Order: sequence, then structure tokens, then C-alpha cells
Amino acid sequence: VTEAEDQFSTVLIPLIANSRQIFEQITTHQNSMLSMLSSTKSSTTSRTTATEILTLQSKLRHIEQVLHVWMATQESWVLLAEIFGSAPRKNTQGSESRTSLNFGAARATSQLTQASNQKFVAIQACKPQEAELFVSVDREWRTLMHHLKRNPSVMTTCSKPGILQNLRMIKKNLDACWDGMVDYLGTRSKK
Repeated sequence: VTEAEDQFSTVLIPLIANSRQIFEQITTHQNSMLSMLSSTKSSTTSRTTATEILTLQSKLRHIEQVLHVWMATQESWVLLAEIFGSAPRKNTQGSESRTSLNFGAARATSQLTQASNQKFVAIQACKPQEAELFVSVDREWRTLMHHLKRNPSVMTTCSKPGILQNLRMIKKNLDACWDGMVDYLGTRSKK
């Protein structure tokens, strides 16, 4: 997890970083499970062991699925945060504030100028429905990411009941905001 400062406040926003390492670890564990399962078929090991291995494989597939959706959602949020004025940026001391936890660390910030901020306010004024939806989604996203910061365990976080559905809903709403922005920019470019 890395943190980026919100452009309008001093609140740090945790972001998942270095997801490649996580996916590599999941693949390694899945391959280990397959090897273990193969060895249980050729030995006299109990059916209980095979069942436990299959259960762990299922959990790993679920974690992988959650992380794919999470990373896609995070990418959408970062892009839209810049448009709607909730973008992460460098902190006021000029250095990046990072916290390296189980998810790793990476650079995920952007510096916005005053002229850009005025442009974002104009877009918000032209697309109030999308801006309102983004504010709601932004609140959910920040809450989710702050929970992640408090408990950065991949296994625990990705296994929470309803996490995949929650992430999919957030992503769906972010996509609706994005579609509204594309529509706005298309209409604006025709003028």
C-alpha cells in the first residue's frame, strides 16, 4: 500500500502498489497446490487432504479475482479523481509519503496546477450528476482503502464477505462517471 495526498486536503489516500508480486505469489501457491493434489492422487493420502487442497485452490482463485477487479477499480478511481478534483498528488513537503505494507509500494501520484483545477470545476458544473455519483463512490473507495491500510493482509481482505460485489459496484459506478465524461468531451469537441 502506498499513500498519496488528496489535492484539497492533507488526507493521505492508501493505494495498492506492486500488485505484480502478489499475483506472482498467488500463481506460485496455485502451482504448489496442483503439485500437492497430484501427489495425493498417486499416494494413499486421505481424501480429506485432497479436499483441503481444493478448498485452498478455490480461495486462491477468489483472491486473484478480487485483486484483478480491485486493481481495475483503483485505476479508474485514480483517473477520475483527477477529473473530479479528488486527485492524489505530492505532499506539501515535495516528497512522496509512502507506507510499505504487505501490498508493497509504488509511485501513484500526480501534481495538478491551478489551471487544471479550474478546468475540473468547470467539468463538475457541466456534469453534476456524474460529479455527485463520483463523490459518493469516492467516499466508499476511501473507506475501503483505509480499511485495507488497517488490515493489509491479502488473504483476510480479499476473503471478506461481499468484497468482490462491493468492488464491482464501485467499478460500475466509476464506469458510469467515465461514460458521462466521454459524452461531455464528445459533445464539447463538436462545438
